[in-house]
Amino acid sequence: MSGIDKSNHVAVYSHGGKYRKLEIRGGDGKGQYLITKPYRVVPLGRDLCVLNVSNVVCVDMVDFVKWVYDGKKAGQSKPFRPRGISVDKFQNLLVTDENNHCVHYLSREGKLIGAILTQDQTKLSNLWGICVDDAKEQVWVGDSSRNVVIANYLK
Repeated sequence: MSGIDKSNHVAVYSHGGKYRKLEIRGGDGKGQYLITKPYRVVPLGRDLCVLNVSNVVCVDMVDFVKWVYDGKKAGQSKPFRPRGISVDKFQNLLVTDENNHCVHYLSREGKLIGAILTQDQTKLSNLWGICVDDAKEQVWVGDSSRNVVIANYLK
């Protein structure tokens, strides 16, 4: 199991939390597990997107890894450090990047649409929290200093 702690997984429970339905570890079919340090999870249709320390892993409900996003295609100067994640009405993902002070806007297939809401635009650094208001087509982004910016991101 390549030295990864067996406790690193996402547990899916029954309605009401009475029993565990399954554990998702993000196996790649070669004995490697891609969910290593999960701390945020969002549903994406019938799949789950899991934030690890340095990537986003999308798995289906039978533990099949659909894609992994590591931030490298964004061309940022520092390593990708995702901290917050949200899904919009188009099933696209918005992921805050603490190191590069921006939001990675991803398609539901894990492809980078663009880096948006940069530090130059928001004046925020060390982005952590994010929430989408679909009705207003706005995104709320917060940083580690408890500052929040509300922005129109689709226009």
